[in-house]
Amino acid sequence: MDTTMKQQKTRSMSYHWHLETLQLRGNNAFINGWCFIPGKEILKLELQLRDASNSLVGAIPLQASTIRPDVQQEFRLEKNALHSGFVGIGSWPRRPGLRDQLVIAGLMGDKEQLEIKIPHSSLEKFLTPNRWHKRKLAFLLWIRYIGKAIHLLTNGQLGVLNDKLKRQLNAAPQKKMPEIISWNMIKSIGGNPEAGVHLVVDHRLGGGANQYRERLITPWLEAGATVFILCNYIAKLQIMLIVRTNQHELRLSLENESDLLIALQQISVSTITYNTAVSFLQAELLPELLLNLRRTHRSHLTVLIHDFFIVCPSHFLIHADGYFCNIPELNTCKDCLHRNPHGFTSLFQADVTKWRNAWGPLLKEADEIIAFSESSIFLLRQAYETWQDGSNWLQGRKITLKPHAAVNFKNKNIVINQIENMVIGIVGQIDFHKGAQIVRNLTQEILRQKTSERIVIIGDLEGQIDEPIISQTGRYNNSELPSIIEKCGVNIILFPSIWPETFSYVTQEIIQCGLPIACFDLGAPAERIKKYEKGVVLDSQAACSILKGLRNHFQTIYPK
Repeated sequence: MDTTMKQQKTRSMSYHWHLETLQLRGNNAFINGWCFIPGKEILKLELQLRDASNSLVGAIPLQASTIRPDVQQEFRLEKNALHSGFVGIGSWPRRPGLRDQLVIAGLMGDKEQLEIKIPHSSLEKFLTPNRWHKRKLAFLLWIRYIGKAIHLLTNGQLGVLNDKLKRQLNAAPQKKMPEIISWNMIKSIGGNPEAGVHLVVDHRLGGGANQYRERLITPWLEAGATVFILCNYIAKLQIMLIVRTNQHELRLSLENESDLLIALQQISVSTITYNTAVSFLQAELLPELLLNLRRTHRSHLTVLIHDFFIVCPSHFLIHADGYFCNIPELNTCKDCLHRNPHGFTSLFQADVTKWRNAWGPLLKEADEIIAFSESSIFLLRQAYETWQDGSNWLQGRKITLKPHAAVNFKNKNIVINQIENMVIGIVGQIDFHKGAQIVRNLTQEILRQKTSERIVIIGDLEGQIDEPIISQTGRYNNSELPSIIEKCGVNIILFPSIWPETFSYVTQEIIQCGLPIACFDLGAPAERIKKYEKGVVLDSQAACSILKGLRNHFQTIYPK
């Protein structure tokens, strides 16, 4: 680990930090590193760009408190070293220059401000990296991966480690995309021209959308077809085209998405599927490209609603002030977007009207729009009800409702061994939009009331929390969920997400397991839970109301 930057002191505090990665592409940046202050919690972080006079040019929000086992290994006596990581992707109004100043600025739990000035020597290395610096960054990256692997092995998470290794080993582009992709090239990696070619637009961030994509393309690959996946390799801010056949995978880097129009002129693309474009640079240019490809190849164009990126760069519809926005009128959206730190809003430097004017034509010309819940259809229509000419055109469009296929567990019948005390299970990687603050508030409310309830996070909770009534299992594989629930003694589930999820595998899995579950009146989870005999929809996100609602539901399910 680099020790030249890891400790500094001010009059009021000492802090440890390291800006490991600053990958630049124009005014866009991918940022990765770690920072912690002994005995203090960091609530918010951003990487500020300041000019030579120290005036603020712009700021990119950072996701703070991510897990860094390698930092914990280095600082074994510091409790908050494990949750010291930060990561971000976004844009400044312009690219940094050698005379500029980069500052890691933040807010701590005691409302004290944090300000770390990045040395100019470090900024120069990121702006003009030499071969030695690139090798050093690659070495530090592998050290971080090794630290995570050891952490997963130590905690018995072999399945999660295997999944992570597959993703990392198949991450980076292997070579540049040729000017023209030929049938000979496709045949050389096992593609069958007669079986067709399919193009899918997707991110590579994991989660339900990626799972859906894999299920979508599997029958195509098995039939001998070739699948192109257009995605963004975030670590290098590179557009990447993955060419997959049933035998091989080839990863190609592109300078611009528009290069695809020329590269595919000899190939007939039968279907184009928009899965999601979350994390893409200049994503607002993507709809025009897809429509041009559709017209050129006469492809069948399908738009899938896995999130609300088509509606807003804050793709979970989280307002700048941290709550579900419910798609307000445009003036409110304009005020919100320029100060919104959620999602990938920092990559888009205009207002929401321009955003919807870019994405609206994709919806209007798509051959098929597929949503996975009634809630998603309602919100999509609400966003575009008066788009451009003021006509309510989307109301007349057919949107296919197609809930995801069920997940089958080998052992889905969970045995509840203890009902004397309520043990609240919260499943998944719980960051802000998944309800991290809800969980923190609920924990404090239980402690305030001095009652016997416990909370088990089956997964990880964003940020550090050391209260004795809450525990975390770490990441898990879906097949392990029933046995983990039994082992932890969980007897009721809280689904604390604060956005209208378009679907929820977790909700579906819990229902299959036969456990009682509670959620807020938002999105697809509420639709399913309202129809579930052991489900309850809570009417407030206030901690005291949540706890009361859970207790009432618990007593109903387990009467004494």
